[in-house]
Amino acid sequence: MTATALVRTVLLLVGFALVAFLFLRLGPGQLVDLLARLGWAALIFPPLYAAHHAIRTVALSAALERVGSVPFLRLLLVRLTGEAVQYLTFTGPLLAEPTKAWMLRKEGLESSDAVAATVTEYVAFTGTACVVSLTGLVALRLLVPMPLAMRVPVSATAIGILAFLVVVVLGLRRRWPFDRWVLAGVRRVGGAATRALVTPEWASEMVAHVFRNLRDDGRRLRRILGCETVAQALIVLELYLLLRLFDVQVTATTLFIVEGVSKVSNFLFFFVPARAGTDEATLVLITGTLGLASVVGLGVSLVRRARSLMTGAVGLVAVWVLSRRRPTATRRPPR
Repeated sequence: MTATALVRTVLLLVGFALVAFLFLRLGPGQLVDLLARLGWAALIFPPLYAAHHAIRTVALSAALERVGSVPFLRLLLVRLTGEAVQYLTFTGPLLAEPTKAWMLRKEGLESSDAVAATVTEYVAFTGTACVVSLTGLVALRLLVPMPLAMRVPVSATAIGILAFLVVVVLGLRRRWPFDRWVLAGVRRVGGAATRALVTPEWASEMVAHVFRNLRDDGRRLRRILGCETVAQALIVLELYLLLRLFDVQVTATTLFIVEGVSKVSNFLFFFVPARAGTDEATLVLITGTLGLASVVGLGVSLVRRARSLMTGAVGLVAVWVLSRRRPTATRRPPR
């Protein structure tokens, strides 16, 4: 067993142990009773999560140089393939996003188009997620009494997210030389094949495409950000429905705090396979901080884990479907 596989296995086992501890600590009976309240209403959550991915697929399509150059269904399968990689490995977006770009290349896109579209969608999604997280953290810091040991990290995280958003906006508005930074990074850590692909001309073209999507073409930008905003709203709606079905009185403040903290946890613990244990612990902690029953946080996490596992399974099927036929490379029309 390699060192990487060993670390992955240890993290997964520790995560499962943490889930088991929370399950026993909070009471199996309480959790079963809570989940039983969902009844047939539980069937709404997989389609709702599917709609979230479909909307993000529309954003990805809008980020392509020629919108519609990849059929929507195959584009959705590419998205689900990336989600499977992100959820089922310990690499998070570090491998998931390159996987999407690679799959788009296999669908016949120019490599610069595939990478630029993937980067565009990920930056737009991350930006809208940061807005949700920042809103939740600010509400948590200002409206919920907390000990100093919690106030400091909450404030520091909120400042970090705000700084990230400011850097992204400034970089786009002032056209920072991201192509040079890409080249420098590839030359430093990239392999021979990557260095051969990422030429100065390729990097300039790719970065220009990203700027076109996120700065120059207002119509594209509005469509992409609109889709990502709707995708975030669907996740918040999912949380609202879950809490209401668990007979919890829900306010907008509660929704943004729980969802915001959950997103921060997802980012911080991306290296844990399936984020085993980290999702549960985070939601148990934040629901308890808000004065809700801690078992509610565990229930929310388990329902979300179930639909994410379903998505991961569909993503694995998507890999097989996409591998059955590889379209011939599309040629860019003359300019």
